[in-house]
Amino acid sequence: MPRSKKRAFVRGLWGIYSQENFIIERRYKMDYDIRLTIANKFSPPSVTYVFGLENFKYLKGLGLEDVRMVSADPNPYDLTGEQFRHKLDIFKYAMEDFDEILFVDWDCVSKKKVPADTWERMGKKEFCQANLQQYRRRKCHWRGNQDSRKLPNAGFVYCREKDFPDEIIKCWERDPQPSSEPPLARAMDERMGGWVGMEKYWDLYEPDFCNIHRFSPYSKELIDSKDICFYHAQGAKSRKYVPGDGMCPNVKKFLDEYAEELEKKESENKDSEKTQ
Repeated sequence: MPRSKKRAFVRGLWGIYSQENFIIERRYKMDYDIRLTIANKFSPPSVTYVFGLENFKYLKGLGLEDVRMVSADPNPYDLTGEQFRHKLDIFKYAMEDFDEILFVDWDCVSKKKVPADTWERMGKKEFCQANLQQYRRRKCHWRGNQDSRKLPNAGFVYCREKDFPDEIIKCWERDPQPSSEPPLARAMDERMGGWVGMEKYWDLYEPDFCNIHRFSPYSKELIDSKDICFYHAQGAKSRKYVPGDGMCPNVKKFLDEYAEELEKKESENKDSEKTQ
């Protein structure tokens, strides 16, 4: 009898609280996105890989159960010049633990419950799937002038090949940078024998269950044909999520209410333990 496949939705957390620059301060925004994800009834159960002991304790304190610490160091890679290198390590460790993964960023919002046959439907397309995004500037210099601004967005990534994260990491090592997307694009291109073009990418590598909120090169008609369960609302500025006078009022209100809710639950748990 064949062994059943181990599959998981995967998320990640790394970094420190710092306002040194706009790249590093994204850690503040992640707190907001994490709480929204937990409060969202459609969010699927996930395995979270974490860099940093304090980040690990933080997630466990929020009630997340399957949290796995990659390193006690919150940023073994430079948070300015190598920020999303951490994500590539998460891909690698997750694929060591599972046969198939769907990595989902915290700002990838669940819009409805994923269907029961999610994994089977993902399995009908290629081994790696991610939303194609078009940037304003060239990102894929190895393609020359051929669609060099189009590359996979790394906020929603499906993978079922154990060795592929190592291939992405090798591409990153050839050209170290803050982003995880150009090395992902290059590794996919090398697997495909070169860039396949938008039409073939849609047929084989564009995921059916997610869409990015802007900069998709595809028509509205094509996008509307998807069974969208996730909406990747990437690109919001982190500054308004930093605690202080400049914090966006609706963000502060949500975080304050969420903190009160957690304190109430903790108090109820303590009272329950006393009566047992």
